Amino acid sequence: MLPSNLLITRKRKGRIKPAFAEITEENLGIAESIINLFSRCIGKRYSVLLDEFQMLEESSAIDYRVPRSLFILLERRIITEEPSHDPFLLRRTVFEIASYKPIISERDREMVFERSSAELGISRRELEENLWADEDPIIREFSPITPDELISLYNLSLLQTLLFKADVLEISLSNPDVLSLRNLLRELRFYGLMYDIWRSGDRINITIDGPISVLKLTRRYGVAMARFIPSLLNVRGWSLRSGILDNKKIFEFQLGEEEFDRYHKKCVEEERVKPAFDSAVEENFYRQFNSLNTGWLLKREPGPLIKDSVVIFPDFCFVGYNRRIFMEIVGFWTREYIEKKMKKLELFPELIVCVNNELRCSPNFRLPSELKNVIFYKKVIPLNEILNILKKYEAEELERELKLIDNNFKRPTSPIVTVDELCSEMKVSKVAVKSFLQRGVEGYVFTGSLLVSKRLMDEISDKLDKLLGKATYAQALDIIGEFIPSKQEEIFDALGFTVDWRSLNVENSIIRRKAYIKNDIMRS
Repeated sequence: MLPSNLLITRKRKGRIKPAFAEITEENLGIAESIINLFSRCIGKRYSVLLDEFQMLEESSAIDYRVPRSLFILLERRIITEEPSHDPFLLRRTVFEIASYKPIISERDREMVFERSSAELGISRRELEENLWADEDPIIREFSPITPDELISLYNLSLLQTLLFKADVLEISLSNPDVLSLRNLLRELRFYGLMYDIWRSGDRINITIDGPISVLKLTRRYGVAMARFIPSLLNVRGWSLRSGILDNKKIFEFQLGEEEFDRYHKKCVEEERVKPAFDSAVEENFYRQFNSLNTGWLLKREPGPLIKDSVVIFPDFCFVGYNRRIFMEIVGFWTREYIEKKMKKLELFPELIVCVNNELRCSPNFRLPSELKNVIFYKKVIPLNEILNILKKYEAEELERELKLIDNNFKRPTSPIVTVDELCSEMKVSKVAVKSFLQRGVEGYVFTGSLLVSKRLMDEISDKLDKLLGKATYAQALDIIGEFIPSKQEEIFDALGFTVDWRSLNVENSIIRRKAYIKNDIMRS
């Protein structure tokens, strides 16, 4: 993006367009001259670069805004040397010493520098080299690009600068592939832009609220939208239109991929290194949630939700309890934007929306006191509020499954039935099966993961009762294993036995009775 005073546009009949620079010999020549100037000034002071550029600019016949814009774009590609001493401290010392008496001769000036360097403990040369090093640094490195790449970068910057004055940016994509669309939407979320997306035939339409539509954080939002634009250029078949505010009038702006390709070719510099997460807030939530044992699996970027023509790309999906609950993290927002989200929640009831209060782009206003599945936060997404919403879904699903089990459960004919078998047979969760079995099943004992006939439990109990005070814990488990092939420790506990440990040696452990009463239906 460029300073607004360097933006060159053309207006005609209520329409506006950036004055894109064509790839001509004249434009390539001025671009090459400025690139060579930067290369020559490596190792020199920044002031030298400025002086030589002014001479070059004065000799150029094209609009002065073009070379100045090219200069700014290349200026971002230099690295300057860090001062070896703090210039602010050096200047303060020099000015304090100089204030003792008027400086009226060169000799007075020399004495000020000598006394200052002595007080600072550095040489006279170091003092002079670093005195203004923060304002006039030495250019240490420059990363050059080719003239045509510089012209392309300039044209992209013109587009970004113009869109800084946009009210709404309307994007249309002709039959985009899923990967390109997903990447584009990820960039929208990364920059926190306010957008809406819908499908119309083989086209995907996206509207993005422009910078002039927000009343707060306008510049911050505008910079975010400008940084998003290169991502759009990576998608084939794009076109855009917008209203541009200029001199208190709204002008129409339209641009398509085919037209812009005449002025722009993709540069390496436009690539953004994509982090694993779109934001620190997202990463922090992901790691914190997965550190908990919630029964929910958290997945990132699960893909689009589509209903009628409405499309939503959530950030997360909670999978568990036979449900899929989605979550979207909102970046910048206004009252109108949140109200649109509320309407979408009616279409997608299993969607949680998290809104960052610090990215509010409109004045304070009162929202309804209770908004279902909408969470406002600062800094960090509150885990407890997310978990409370998920618990409601858990309760709903548990109630549904319990009704299903009530209507379909038949008393087993086998003496041993596992929870896993019942889950598989009835297509319900372990939580639901265990909740149902804890109510009690006539003639059976629920031990935690097994449903065992009361008759079999009594038979095992009788055999162990005869060995009270004699059998070790290991022997007791072996006896249970003769009847039940797994979960022997669970059966031992359910029968009401316990162990007296007389030493750390398992052979010195003796079983004794704790609580089991025959002919009582046990519940666990």
